[in-house]
Amino acid sequence: MHTNYSTEDISDSAFTELQAGKLPGFLFVDHIAIAVCAGELENQLKLYLQMGLRELHREEMGGTDQVLEVLLQIGESPNLIQLLEPLSAESPVQKKLTVKEAATDWHMLGFG
Repeated sequence: MHTNYSTEDISDSAFTELQAGKLPGFLFVDHIAIAVCAGELENQLKLYLQMGLRELHREEMGGTDQVLEVLLQIGESPNLIQLLEPLSAESPVQKKLTVKEAATDWHMLGFG
């Protein structure tokens, strides 16, 4: 990807040691995390499987996460969808879901 930025444009950037036009970019979307309401993971998963996605991984994550994670592969690409179901009221995902605007908010995007 070529840019027309001059070195002056990036002088206060974290990438000042790089030449303009050679800034690192994204190769692909690694994953999109989608929070689902407690008790809804299996219903949501069925929909994604019907659309042709493939379940790659399933894990209960304790500690500070407190979620059930399911990773779905989109075709043969490296792109993944991560479904996150909160396991307790203290889960950060549950707290995010209780925010009024959560229905229109992304939880997280990961780039590779």
